[in-house]
Amino acid sequence: MFGPSQQELQKGMSDRSDEQLRAVLLSPSGEYTDDALNAARDEIRRRGMDPSQWVPVAGTPTAIKEGGRQRQNFILKWIWPALPDEPSARSAIKGGFWACIFVVVANTAIGVYALEENQKVGGYYDAWALVDAALFAIIAWRLWKNSRTWSVIGLILWTLELIDKLRNATATFGVITILLFLAFLNAARGTFILHRLRLVKRA
Repeated sequence: MFGPSQQELQKGMSDRSDEQLRAVLLSPSGEYTDDALNAARDEIRRRGMDPSQWVPVAGTPTAIKEGGRQRQNFILKWIWPALPDEPSARSAIKGGFWACIFVVVANTAIGVYALEENQKVGGYYDAWALVDAALFAIIAWRLWKNSRTWSVIGLILWTLELIDKLRNATATFGVITILLFLAFLNAARGTFILHRLRLVKRA
């Protein structure tokens, strides 16, 4: 079968609005033939516009698709950030450090309250939260020193607490629990990557 002639393509493009022509030029690769794209460019130039200056705008299929891809990339980078150098690795480690500080402050407050009131907080937390606070204070200190061993200990400890929450107190499991897990996970990655980068630098 033969496709439309160049004349038919030019006629079809001349009937389209500026935004429709923009959508043609910015469409995903393979959606239009080269002849159709050339006809669209010719029509755009005939109208006194420069097709090379056009970029995706909100509302066009391409803009929506690219926006979705950017959001996906942003989420992926947030969950599993690239750590190609020492500053980015150190930044991930600091994220774990501040996660530890949050756990220390929260567990200290909960533990002190539970001890004074002699009852569990939220039906789950008790005075043993002070032990958690002490452990995470040590982990925070060692994370600041870029300790690989303690970064793994922190990740394992929080993973165990996460599992315990899911099994015994789902009401205490929420977004903060997941955010802290990601912080400990990426801090552990950061310590190992930082160690490797420094070994390479010394070689």
